[in-house]
Amino acid sequence: MNNKKTIIRFFTIADYEEEEIWLQNQHKNGWKLSRMIPPFFYVFEKCMPEDVAYRLDYKNNEETSDYFQIFRDYSWEYIGRCLG
Repeated sequence: MNNKKTIIRFFTIADYEEEEIWLQNQHKNGWKLSRMIPPFFYVFEKCMPEDVAYRLDYKNNEETSDYFQIFRDYSWEYIGRCLG
């Protein structure tokens, strides 16, 4: 059984809500996003199916220690960045 899979899917910035729902549905089906390779490769790892919220955060600058502290405070998992 393969524990990883890569899906090619293209979303624009205007499709962010659709992308969040798609990622959430992947997780409900037992596939957790492990990383994204710009512009349209999504790498998933097998996991227990759960109802998990995915949120895309568009920032135009570098993340600061305060930014990451918010993630720790709320027990959020930071996955990575895409094209800045």
